[in-house]
Amino acid sequence: VVIDHPDQSRLFQHVGSVPGVNLGTERALAGFEGWLEARSKDGGESIYAYKRLRTTGWILAARYPSAEAFAPMDAMRHNAFFSAGGLALAAGLLAWVLIFRLLAPLQDLRDNVAAIREDGAGIEVLRDGRKDEIGELGRAFHALMAERERAEHARAASERRLRLITDNLPVLISYIDRKHCFRFGNATYEKWFGVAPADLVGMPVAKLLGAETEAGIAPHLERAFGGQTVTHEVRIPVRGDPRILQATYIPDHQPDGSVAGVYSLVHDMTHVKEVEEQLLQLARVDTLTGIANRRMFGETLHHALDRTRRSGRPLALAYLDIDHFKKINDTHGHGIGDEVLKEFARRLSAGVRATDTPARLSGDEFVVILEEIGTRAEAERIASKMVEGMRVPFRTSAGEVAVSTSVGVALSQPRQQQDALLAAADSALYAAKGKGRNGYAFFEV
Repeated sequence: VVIDHPDQSRLFQHVGSVPGVNLGTERALAGFEGWLEARSKDGGESIYAYKRLRTTGWILAARYPSAEAFAPMDAMRHNAFFSAGGLALAAGLLAWVLIFRLLAPLQDLRDNVAAIREDGAGIEVLRDGRKDEIGELGRAFHALMAERERAEHARAASERRLRLITDNLPVLISYIDRKHCFRFGNATYEKWFGVAPADLVGMPVAKLLGAETEAGIAPHLERAFGGQTVTHEVRIPVRGDPRILQATYIPDHQPDGSVAGVYSLVHDMTHVKEVEEQLLQLARVDTLTGIANRRMFGETLHHALDRTRRSGRPLALAYLDIDHFKKINDTHGHGIGDEVLKEFARRLSAGVRATDTPARLSGDEFVVILEEIGTRAEAERIASKMVEGMRVPFRTSAGEVAVSTSVGVALSQPRQQQDALLAAADSALYAAKGKGRNGYAFFEV
């Protein structure tokens, strides 16, 4: 029962007469003493204090609405928040201004670097004359970029010199990657194939040289990609003319041991090969008479005997000299003797078959390789023709000179060596001379 209450209508009323539940009062009735915060029956949050009087058993209760109790603290907190917020805003603004002023030189430096990079400004903008650390940093950037520019200019100049050199060399210089595509080529490619160096980059080798030629050089390229320096020859048309090219492939070794690509150097060896062929021909041809010399005779006889062994058909070897040639030299001089030798070689070549090989061994000694001789009679017929052909007087600058020849003929035997065959023909020649010269003799086995 409520004994005293600020609301007079509650006096002497049961605490439960008002609807709702007050947990604080319920706990006090249950014996709680002290203070707590609880919701009143009207729904407001309040601070309650309870004390039981021991003499009467009454409960003394005091209520202090929470909003009223904490109002000064909330006001203080509100004021403190706004004060602190204002102070922080002012401090932040001041800090931003200070930082902006401190970072302004760095921003200027950044803008200068961006101008150099994007707008093409000169590096002199980095030297703004500042005496502080930012100015020192700018000067350091200037020195670094100046050194880089000098290195770039030197590299560019070196590249121009190298390009000038490679473009004016009469050789093909290129770099080929592992896909057999060009990554570099000099101006000679445009001169030889009509392809500009810029258009050559990325072009497959097969597209420039043809699939057939590329297939021929591919094994050599693969050897170069395997780490070997390779040199080979290839025949291809250049400006419509067949040429003999010598290609050298040098592998581009990387630090890890792999080969990234191949440097290619290609020379036109056509003229060299032609000269080599001419020199080889001169080494195998008698310079006075123009027919085969002893060297070519030995090579030809060797191959002819091989063919004879395979076919089973013998060949004949005719050994000739000019009768009394020393007397001709002594009488008319060596100049007339040379004219006689040249005319003798001409008549000898004209009097044999196209498949036969006349040669001068030395002085006035001549031989003729007669291949595919069927019978001894056929060999004798050719030998007789040689003798008859030389009986017609030779016309020289000193007038007509009477010339005759002696011929020794030998047929090859199975598995006979060329030295043995030559000795047999020489023996037959001496037999012809023994019979009075101006005729022929056959070697009798």
